[in-house]
Amino acid sequence: MRHLFIKFVSVPEPKKEESFEVLIDWAILDNTKTLIGSGNTDARGLMDLSDLNNKWATDYQITILLPNDWSVVTSFNVPGRNAAQITKALPFLAEEFVSSDVENLHIATEKVRVGQPTLCHLIEKSILSKCLKFLDFCGITATRVILLSCLLYTSDAADEEDSVDLGGRRI
Repeated sequence: MRHLFIKFVSVPEPKKEESFEVLIDWAILDNTKTLIGSGNTDARGLMDLSDLNNKWATDYQITILLPNDWSVVTSFNVPGRNAAQITKALPFLAEEFVSSDVENLHIATEKVRVGQPTLCHLIEKSILSKCLKFLDFCGITATRVILLSCLLYTSDAADEEDSVDLGGRRI
């Protein structure tokens, strides 16, 4: 399946004339993971790109990349008998690590496992909401949203199915 990567460089800010002030980088890979195109643009440029193919959701995996400085990444050891109890406790633990109100945070976790540390990404709901509203405005629905720091470099011997070659670097 083809893949569209969209990396936010700035937080999308709505403008009065039904548009957004935003800077993004983008790249498109074909089924063989060959780079088809890439560039950097503003809201109008991404809308022009999305007009070229109105079947993004069916023809492409769409990965949204957010800058690391928009999020706090931490790990918590949470006592609990099941994943639901641990998940309910996470906002109270996160409150200790951030200066903003925990109700204003989106807490994304990996799979919660009893007796193991839980990795958490904390991001302001307002930032995430602006990004998702901008993508919706452009007619793009994300397959996944991840932080740049979650991209791991692998060796050339890595499984080809789980890595992508971007500009000569295996990701």
